[in-house]
Amino acid sequence: MKRYIILITMLLALKNIQAQTKMIIRDVDGNTFTYSLNEVRIVEFDEGGLEAVSLGLPSGTQWGSCNVGGLHPEDAGNFFAWGEPTDKSIYNLVQYKLYDTVHGTYPYEDILEDISASKYDGATSNLGKPWKIPTKTQMEELIKECAWTWTITNGIEGYTVTGPNGKSIFLPAAGKRINLEYEDKGISGYYWASSLADRSDQESFTLEIRNGKKTIDYEYRYIGLPIRPVQ
Repeated sequence: MKRYIILITMLLALKNIQAQTKMIIRDVDGNTFTYSLNEVRIVEFDEGGLEAVSLGLPSGTQWGSCNVGGLHPEDAGNFFAWGEPTDKSIYNLVQYKLYDTVHGTYPYEDILEDISASKYDGATSNLGKPWKIPTKTQMEELIKECAWTWTITNGIEGYTVTGPNGKSIFLPAAGKRINLEYEDKGISGYYWASSLADRSDQESFTLEIRNGKKTIDYEYRYIGLPIRPVQ
């Protein structure tokens, strides 16, 4: 008798599934996406997530497998103005929290010389310790000690960076954000370092990448750039 009950239950469930004609997905922002079941071949659940990758670097630095706010190596993740702990929608000087619009100056604190693991660190603020924004020295080590190959990962261009131990990370050419716009997406990547530039209090050091180029550079602090965290 028990077998017959189980069989009847399975048949009713199958009939119920076959009676459905569409799948509705509602995300956390309230957006609704509707798909006909004829359009759906397979449903997969991918948690993704950030991992610390040991590349075998002399310093022992471990680099994050994805950007802050991203789930996968090719994700742009969140964009941060330098020294701001959260992302936002508009990136310009007027909206920059570390700029005094009344006096037209950048208020100075000693901690701003290197914001790594401080309240101004977008990596530590979002991920907690021991994650932090990389220093200029750590970026220079990554350039010097690793093999860099321009590749495409899931349709996104960027550098596969392979360490001395053969393990690798992927840095996407995620571009940058100015005002409401995205610039250089798919062409260049810009990543914040933890320290102010040595030539101007308006700028901070960055790692800049594009096909055939990887270098330490500068960007205005109010511009929105990703952060690739380290431990």
